[in-house]
Amino acid sequence: MPLSDEDVYKMFGPPSCAPDEMKYIKPKIYFVIAYCTVDSKHRCFGYYRSLEAARNALLKMWKDIEECYYDSFFIESMEEGIHKIGDFVEYYEIDKPERKLILKDKPFHLQGVVNWAIG
Repeated sequence: MPLSDEDVYKMFGPPSCAPDEMKYIKPKIYFVIAYCTVDSKHRCFGYYRSLEAARNALLKMWKDIEECYYDSFFIESMEEGIHKIGDFVEYYEIDKPERKLILKDKPFHLQGVVNWAIG
């Protein structure tokens, strides 16, 4: 049986916002995903509780996770829960001669494709 709001308040204390606003607060998880445009294979390398943390991790660690195979990366967000639909957040491609990541628009062939992080 689900807990009532009153039961939750007793266990964890009052929320930091009005009870009516609580139903609109939906925590998101941000996934860092490597993608190979040649054969469309991908791998989720981690997740973070904020976009800033996910972006910082990607920008700091992409050379370690590209594995000389992946040529692009993206960040996808998803609310917690069962059968949630992911939101495409940012897409990066590797500029191979310069060895740096470049933020790009989502490619046409990836439009409408979601839930990379969970397969």
